[in-house]
Amino acid sequence: MRNVLFLLLAARWSLGQAIKIAFVGDTGMEDERNYGYGHLTMKMLEDQGVDLVVDVGDFDYWGRCSESYDVIEDFEITSITGRIVQVPADAVLKRFKWQDGHETVEGWEIGVVPSQNKDVPIFHNSEETHFVSPAIDRLVISERTWYTVDDYLNQTEDCFGYDPWDGPFEWDKFLRRHNFDFLGASGNTEVMLVDLGGPEVWASHQTYMHALYMERIYNTQKGACHGYFDPQEPGSVEEYGDRYSCYYKHNGSEDFHFIFLGWWQGSDEHWNDQSTEERRRSIDFIDREFNSSRSRNVRWRFCIHHMTSAKLSAGDSRRDAMTLSGITDACRRHGAIIVSGHHHLYSRTKLLDSVGGETGEEPVTVRNSSDSSVTFNNNNASIIQEGVTVSLTVGMGGYDSSCNGQYVDSPWMEICVASLMDHRGAVIAEFDEETPWTGTFQYLNSMDNAMVVDEFVLTSRLPGWNSTVRLSTEAPTTGAAPEPDMEAERTNTETPTTVPVPEPGTEENGMAREEDNDIILSTEEPAGFEVQPDTNAIVQSGSSEEFVHISILLFLLLMLWLTIV
Repeated sequence: MRNVLFLLLAARWSLGQAIKIAFVGDTGMEDERNYGYGHLTMKMLEDQGVDLVVDVGDFDYWGRCSESYDVIEDFEITSITGRIVQVPADAVLKRFKWQDGHETVEGWEIGVVPSQNKDVPIFHNSEETHFVSPAIDRLVISERTWYTVDDYLNQTEDCFGYDPWDGPFEWDKFLRRHNFDFLGASGNTEVMLVDLGGPEVWASHQTYMHALYMERIYNTQKGACHGYFDPQEPGSVEEYGDRYSCYYKHNGSEDFHFIFLGWWQGSDEHWNDQSTEERRRSIDFIDREFNSSRSRNVRWRFCIHHMTSAKLSAGDSRRDAMTLSGITDACRRHGAIIVSGHHHLYSRTKLLDSVGGETGEEPVTVRNSSDSSVTFNNNNASIIQEGVTVSLTVGMGGYDSSCNGQYVDSPWMEICVASLMDHRGAVIAEFDEETPWTGTFQYLNSMDNAMVVDEFVLTSRLPGWNSTVRLSTEAPTTGAAPEPDMEAERTNTETPTTVPVPEPGTEENGMAREEDNDIILSTEEPAGFEVQPDTNAIVQSGSSEEFVHISILLFLLLMLWLTIV
């Protein structure tokens, strides 16, 4: 009997496993003083057995903060490794953070900015530094040494009453406490100086998160990414989370295709020439990647950006801009599900045939099930195909806001959830091994034992939904990559001050605290299809994969018979 049970379990295992992909945003880490509960949401995802976490950005609400001191008198300082450094007057000394032994040493990380008035040498590169910026080199000194130099310094900038901190390192350390795979895009708090981010902060995030992607996804052959300028896999560090095209496997097959767009590449609504060019490049990227023959074989497509068009999310009563509609319409044309955050709530649209346009006058239209000739044997499933999309806002991973957007009650909006004290969460989509073209999406409350607040089913009818060509052997893209222009690509990150600074207490500054404890749920039924079983679809779904599974089953049954005999 034990042999029989073992063989049955082995047969079940041979058929493959279900996969869970989570979508989350605006988490932060543990920040209960500011009602930030991202750590609870991430723990929930771990407890739910999620395989891949897709983050839409704003995971770092701390950035990097350093103290600045004017050097008022020449002095000598000895690093923790015994190096003696001369610090001249008129220079600026910065204290960056307490380096807690994550490299080889423990102590305060400091650096010297050259004087504007005379040629002052900066510290040389050293193995004891964990991060070197283009302008400031660093070394590490002990706590005791720091207090011996106080008489030579005059503090000019502090960290709001706290010790210096390094958000990118802390976020990496936080992620590595969990076992799931992780991919993310940048949000405003990673790249904007007014939100404690900036070019240096985001570059540090890219270094850490690209390393994590390499370790957990690329090197384990679970998936692969590439960029806009560099289409070669595994993709460059510099393009991670900015414009990144990623494939992720399910039971060895590239079932999922994600397009990640960073803040400047997919959420910036300015109308200057550079912002307009960035959006054009992103639309170009979306079309190039989803039109590739490799993408024609995936079952699911997703567009990931931090903030989406105003009409596709239920947050922010002040906002009605449709500047990003070119990007969202490109996603719709290819049947990609649009996932964003920024507004600290959960919202979902109905299935959409159109997503509006830049003037704001163009309609957002809901898919009519009678318009589709496609049927499937799941009465609760809505069909995703090219020309159709749905928009999910998953910005309540850690912080809160309210369902106060101008379009929250629009006919195309299905549901909005927001709460101050008793609700945070994320969407988990599960795809089983038998019908991987159907996904069950659930929005779960991480502050209430993973209670399911919203559930809907989507069925893919993308070109590759039942493709037998599951593993690509071609190059990542079908066309030549554009000429690299990385300097122009990064310029926006160097001039973020053109973005208005949000007023204190608003939701964009990452510390929104709306006094709204209500959970708002739509009572409307999901836009689905009344359908009949499609036996042809079941027959067509037969593939070499299933043939192998059946062969394994027959072999196991033969072994069972031999055991009994």
